[in-house]
Amino acid sequence: MISSLDDDEWRAHKKITHIVLASKEFRSFTASVSRKLVGDGLLSLMLQAAKHGNVLDLEDVFMRFAFNSVYTVVLGRNPNSFSLSSAAYEIAKAIDDGTEGVFHRHIMPRKLWKLLGWLGVGSEGRLGRARKIIDRHLLEHISLKREELRKGVQGSDLIAMYTSSQAQNGESKAYSGMFLRDTALGFLFAGRDSTGTSLTWFLWLVSTTPRMEEKILDELMQLKKKKIKSRDQGV
Repeated sequence: MISSLDDDEWRAHKKITHIVLASKEFRSFTASVSRKLVGDGLLSLMLQAAKHGNVLDLEDVFMRFAFNSVYTVVLGRNPNSFSLSSAAYEIAKAIDDGTEGVFHRHIMPRKLWKLLGWLGVGSEGRLGRARKIIDRHLLEHISLKREELRKGVQGSDLIAMYTSSQAQNGESKAYSGMFLRDTALGFLFAGRDSTGTSLTWFLWLVSTTPRMEEKILDELMQLKKKKIKSRDQGV
């Protein structure tokens, strides 16, 4: 559970989060996002690299893929972070700078990082700038999402589901922009690094263990045959 709330607010937040994450609509949306991003983004990039003999930093590629996935699932928009010129690259870098800044606060004396913050330099300077970039991007997207919902445009992303689930459960007080920003940021932090790192290690382990690669491919072929059979039978 990703939350920095206390007591009753935490319980209410936990309840809504459980409802959203367990809903069939949200799970279906997450699966469709993954399929689309793998087919249109990840595989396309890898095929192009193989065709032209380019070398890819797989950890960087998977980090970008994971960021695209979690951002789309949370906010309902694909940031296309594979493009270095996209606004998503700016917020992804801001998250990295923010993570580094928080880490440095744990390893350096409080007085030192306070001084760096006052001067606006070093890790604290980057942290301050990162916070502004993250706030600007997330609050802008949350505002757009709320406008869409007011116009009757429904969504299956996390923010849209939070808002609709809140209304369905009789919550009269709307979530503030800052609350939704913190919720979105928590999921972005949790989903990007863990997924990107796991995919990198998984591919490395598979590539160094041919027997497991064969078993995975065999299992995928069996699933494909079952899917074709079910489709032919009209199931």
